[in-house]
Amino acid sequence: MAVSLDDFAPFDAGSGADVAEAEWRKMMGHTRDDGVIARRTAPVDGESPNELEIYANSTGMNVKAKPGEVWIQGHWGECTFEKTLAITAANPTNPRIDRVVARADFVNNRVELDVLTGTPSTSPVAPSMAQNSSIWEIPMAQVRVDAGVTTIAANKVTDERRRRGVGVFNHFDPPLYYEGSTFGSLNENVVNLGSGSAKYCRWFIVGKILQVRYDFRWGPTESEWFGGTGRIFTKLPAGLKAAPTGDHRLPAHLWTHSRDPKGTGAFTDRDWLGTALVPWASERVFPFFPLSESNCRITWMRIDHEVSSSPAVPDVGGLDAFPEGGSLVISGTLEVQ
Repeated sequence: MAVSLDDFAPFDAGSGADVAEAEWRKMMGHTRDDGVIARRTAPVDGESPNELEIYANSTGMNVKAKPGEVWIQGHWGECTFEKTLAITAANPTNPRIDRVVARADFVNNRVELDVLTGTPSTSPVAPSMAQNSSIWEIPMAQVRVDAGVTTIAANKVTDERRRRGVGVFNHFDPPLYYEGSTFGSLNENVVNLGSGSAKYCRWFIVGKILQVRYDFRWGPTESEWFGGTGRIFTKLPAGLKAAPTGDHRLPAHLWTHSRDPKGTGAFTDRDWLGTALVPWASERVFPFFPLSESNCRITWMRIDHEVSSSPAVPDVGGLDAFPEGGSLVISGTLEVQ
């Protein structure tokens, strides 16, 4: 004798025909992960398709949302016309980070966009999102509101959208920092890749598994290569942190194109295989490479200045030889929170 399951839907008649909101959410939530519905498989550099991109253009204390569609816990919503979202007045003393979210409101029965106002601080962080039986929020963008500002500039918005669809990629302009001379300070000093350089990061996420690829390419002009001091690091896409399940490692490859002395010596090309450390519950990605061609012990990548008392890692030989000339690629899979 057949035994009915405890819950099932949708059917024309019987108990399976009584599909209320909760049953619909339970059923349709399995069909697609939460996020912005992608309208193409991969973004085109220099072009932003209408996929609910959040942007600012220095027109006051606001950000704008382009048209697009979103999927949240089985609920669909579409913005057919551009929307303007107000940003609360800046704190006169400290900066803060606001977060733009898309929200499925299960109580008021609607899908909406909103701005979560952060807390002013010398080291601000984005506010957390609500995900419970009443509302479910997903990230769209972070907005840095510096102290005393009266308008939001374009470079103060960091994209946090998760593009969803079959075979789609997300991409962002990844940072590359050097820490400075104080180990552990995590100062974010921007590495100068030089004229003619390029960088990109493509990624997609399935559940809690992130597939990511970074590519940093230095420009050809030696005089523009900037040594800096201390460890090199980049970051995971905005809003993502490694799972708190131990440190994670990603394969890394560095190709160096350098000569000693600069400008007159012969170029030497070298390939270095290493790994990139993503500490548990962290957003930072630290590449590791061998100390030199004769010492395979790996440690933090450093591009210290050629006259520094601390040698660069990897040591490509010679006082004038910089290890950053060429390209740095980090690619692999890791678990995120």
